[in-house]
Amino acid sequence: MALTGAALVSVVFGAAAVELPPISLNPMVVWEEVGVGESRSGSFEVTNLGERTTTLNVAVFDFLLGETGAFITLMPGSLGKNSLADHITFTPERMTLEAGATRRVSYTISLPPEAHGPRWATLIVTPESTEEVALESDDEGALGFLARLEVSYGFSIFQREPDPPAPAGQVMDMRVRGVLEEDGTRQLLIETTFQNLSEDVARCTVYFEIRDPEGETLARHVVPSERVVLPGARRVFSHAFEGLEIPPGEYLILGVVDFGGDHLTAGQYIANVRE
Repeated sequence: MALTGAALVSVVFGAAAVELPPISLNPMVVWEEVGVGESRSGSFEVTNLGERTTTLNVAVFDFLLGETGAFITLMPGSLGKNSLADHITFTPERMTLEAGATRRVSYTISLPPEAHGPRWATLIVTPESTEEVALESDDEGALGFLARLEVSYGFSIFQREPDPPAPAGQVMDMRVRGVLEEDGTRQLLIETTFQNLSEDVARCTVYFEIRDPEGETLARHVVPSERVVLPGARRVFSHAFEGLEIPPGEYLILGVVDFGGDHLTAGQYIANVRE
C-alpha cells in the first residue's frame, strides 16, 4: 500500500523540466498494535538513490485521505481523537546522505491512558534543497515568474488497539462508462464507491470483473496493493479495462471490496453492448 510516492519525480512546466532528489523509504507503511498506556518503538530506512549528497529534514504530521486516495497532510493534533502525531517521538530530525547511502530513522509511540485508538500519523522526509525554475508565459512580452519546487516522502504509521472494532462497510455506488476507441475496440471505465462503517481503519483488497451471459469471466483486474479507508470515510476505487473485444450482448460488471469482515461487499452493473 502506497500513501505517498517514493520515486523520482519530474515536474514539467512548458519547456522547464526539473528532476528532484530521488529518495526511497523502506517500509512506507506500518501497522502498530499499541494499547493505551503502552509504548512501542520501530524504525524505517531512508536511502539516497541519487548521484549527489542531499540533506533531508524529518517532521511528523497528521493526515487525511481524499475520496480518490489523495494524501493530505495536517498539522499535529488536527485529527483530535485520531491524532497520533502528538504521541510520536523520533530521531534524527535532520540527516545528510551521500549518494547511495542509507540512514535509519527511529520512532517511539507512547500512548497515555486516555488515548484510545485508532490513531495515525506520518513522518515526512523532505530534501532541504529545492529547485527554483524560471517559468515564462506563452504570451509575447508577458512577464515570467519563479516557481520553487520540492517533493516529500511519507512513512505512515497506523496504531490499533489490541482488541479493535469489528470491520464494517458497504459499496455505496457503482458507475460504468463505455468509450469506443478509434480502432473499434471498447474501453470500460469503472468506479466503485466504498464506505467504511467501522470506527477502525479499513484495509481493503479490491477487484473488478466482467462476466458474460453464461457467467464466464471475460476480464478481471485486481488492484495491485491494499487500499486504506479511514473510519467513516468513503473511497472511490476505479479501473479502466482497455482494448476489450466484447461482442454484443448483456454483461455483468462487478466491483468487489474485501474490507476484512466476515463477507465481501460488491457493486454490480448490467451493461448492454449493442452492434
